[in-house]
Amino acid sequence: MEQAHLGEGFWDFGLINDLESSSVNNNAYTLYLAAQVNSNAVAFLSKSMTITSLIEQRGDIHHIFPKQYLINNGYPQKAYNQVANFVYTEQATNIKVGKMPPVEYLGKIKDQIIKGVNEISTLDAKSALSENIKTNDIPSFITEATHQDYNKFLEERRKLMSNKLKAYYESL
Repeated sequence: MEQAHLGEGFWDFGLINDLESSSVNNNAYTLYLAAQVNSNAVAFLSKSMTITSLIEQRGDIHHIFPKQYLINNGYPQKAYNQVANFVYTEQATNIKVGKMPPVEYLGKIKDQIIKGVNEISTLDAKSALSENIKTNDIPSFITEATHQDYNKFLEERRKLMSNKLKAYYESL
């Protein structure tokens, strides 16, 4: 079964296509969350809160590119509610990010790190921010991304999510 169904085509195309969904009840997305829980990943923009804790507490699912920001730039519901645009984050962080585009809220977080202030995020070092972005399988160009980069972002994030799923599967 493994050789017949889980070849490179599955990981490089099939699974990525399965992640092109706006349903959180999608099997590929559910397995992605399981992979994050298995690796004890920290939540987006958090220093210590784990995704496991947020799932158990029904934590906030954050739109990396905020919903209202995408609506204001002409994106339909099917586009902004893609599972590749979702991450778990703490409620306070989600509220503080609000409608800001990633380039803006990540820029503010970088400035706050330099000033030693934690108004949006609990991250306290630029290296921690970079590691958090990587841990949450978010393309590194997110720090400069605008709505014009959204489709490229979704494509790249799906690939990163698929890579995490492949590593998780191979670890079993």
